[in-house]
Amino acid sequence: GGRGVIALRRFAEGEILLDYHGKQITEADAQKLMESTIDIDRRSDYLFCVSDRGIFIDSSAESCSCHPQTRVLGRLINWCERGSPNENLSPKLFKRGDFEAVLFVARRQIAELEELFYDYGDKTCHE
Repeated sequence: GGRGVIALRRFAEGEILLDYHGKQITEADAQKLMESTIDIDRRSDYLFCVSDRGIFIDSSAESCSCHPQTRVLGRLINWCERGSPNENLSPKLFKRGDFEAVLFVARRQIAELEELFYDYGDKTCHE
């Protein structure tokens, strides 16, 4: 796993916990990044397809231009197998105008100090 994210308080089922956003790139650029043999910094690990239009969010930077003083914590959530008892988040697409982000919603009640997990899938699109 990666660094991971821990809930600092309890969350109810259906509550929004955090987001995953960054620079929007095209599917072609995302494919190049995933196929790159020089991806030493593992940028492709931080790609998330957010719509059926093939738009990917590149969240390889610790922060983004819209709030450079804040870390994008959604990029640090660890993977778990779909259906695992650890799977406590579901990614949901949020759109407002031209802005798109993925919001992580609690699949079930989440306890204080519980690590957050979701199934990454195969980098296919999440609706």
